[in-house]
Amino acid sequence: MKSFLDFVDTSIIEPSLKSDATDLSVLNGHHFYINLAIYLQPLFPNVSVTKANSVALSGYLYFRFLLLFDNFIDESKGKAKTTDRTFHKLMMAFEFYEKSVRGLSDLFEEHNLFWNTFAFLKREYFASIIKEIKISTTKESITEEDFESLAAGKSSICNATIYALSSLENNDSFNTLLVECIRKFHIGLQYVDDIENFRKDIHEGQWTFAQSLLRNHLEQSKLVVTDAKYPS
Repeated sequence: MKSFLDFVDTSIIEPSLKSDATDLSVLNGHHFYINLAIYLQPLFPNVSVTKANSVALSGYLYFRFLLLFDNFIDESKGKAKTTDRTFHKLMMAFEFYEKSVRGLSDLFEEHNLFWNTFAFLKREYFASIIKEIKISTTKESITEEDFESLAAGKSSICNATIYALSSLENNDSFNTLLVECIRKFHIGLQYVDDIENFRKDIHEGQWTFAQSLLRNHLEQSKLVVTDAKYPS
C-alpha cells in the first residue's frame, strides 16, 4: 500500500483527487486486491519480495484504472456535458494505467508469453462489460450460468497477478487451481453485491441477476408490483 500512496503523492494527479485516491475507507475495501500478489508469493518462492511487490503495485493500479474508467462511462451516459472533475478523474485513471504498464514492462520483455495471456484477460473483461451493458439495456432474463460467467469475466484481470507470478517463477502448476479459486471468490462477491445494492441498482438502471429472479417469480406467480420505482 505504501508504494501506491507514494506514487499518488508524487504524481501529477489533480490535488483535489489525491485524497479520494488514498481514502483509507476505499483502500481498506480493496485490501484483497492490494495484497493479492503478496498472498500468493509463498507459492512462488523463487520470486523475490521486491518483484512480488512490483506485481502487487502494477496489479492494483490497473484495478483502480478499470474502476475509474468504468465510472467515467457511467457518469457520461446521457449527459450533454462532462464536468472538469470527471475529466480529471479520467486523467488520473490513465496515470494509474501508464504506471501499471511501465511496472509490468520492467518485469517482462516485449515477447514474453505473459503479454499474450494479459491480452486475453483484457478481451475477456471487456467482453463481459459489453454483455452486461446489453443485458442492462434490454433487461433480458439472466440465467445462473450467464450470471456466473459475467461475474468471472469482470474479475478476469485479477488472474493477471497469477500469471505474472507463475511466469516469473517459470512454474504454472498452480495456475488452474488459483484461477478457479479467484473465479469462485468473485462470483460469491457478485451475489453479495447484487443483494446489498438491490435498491441502488434499480435507481441507477443497472439490471442484475437478483432483479431478474424477482421479475421471473412475480410473472410466474402472476403478481403485480405497484411501486413505480421498480421496472416492469
